[in-house]
Amino acid sequence: MIIQRELIVAVDVNGAIGSSGELGFSCKEDMAWFKWYTMGKTLLCGKNTYPDIANLPGRTVKQLSRDEYPEGCYVGGGQVYQSVIGIVDRAVVTFLNTEIENPDTFFNVRELTQFGRSMTVRDESWGRVVIYERY
Repeated sequence: MIIQRELIVAVDVNGAIGSSGELGFSCKEDMAWFKWYTMGKTLLCGKNTYPDIANLPGRTVKQLSRDEYPEGCYVGGGQVYQSVIGIVDRAVVTFLNTEIENPDTFFNVRELTQFGRSMTVRDESWGRVVIYERY
C-alpha cells in the first residue's frame, strides 16, 4: 500500500491533545520520535498550528486552506484531525502516560476503529506508539 495521506498525533490518557491553544505536554522522547518520523516529509497543519512548526528543519510545512486535503502528513490541530480522520491511509498515534491539565482539545481515539490493522511500534515507560492503517 502506498501511503499518500497520514496523520501523526500524541494524546494523553484521556485523548486530549491540547489546552488553551497549546500542546498540552512536553515529552522529549515523543518529540524525538516525531522528528525522526517526519523528517523529509511534507507536514500539513491548520492556521493555529502553523506558526509553531513553520520552520522545522528538514521538513516542508504547509498551512491548509479549508476543505483542502493534499497528500502529506497532517500534524494538527484538533479541527484538522477531525476533518481528515476519514481520508488518511495511516494514523500514527502516541498514547502518552500523562494527563494534560485543563484540556480543551481532544482527538477522538474511537475513530481509530475504522482502520483495518494496527501495530505497536514502540512501547516505552513514557508511552506507546501505534500505527493504524487501512486495508
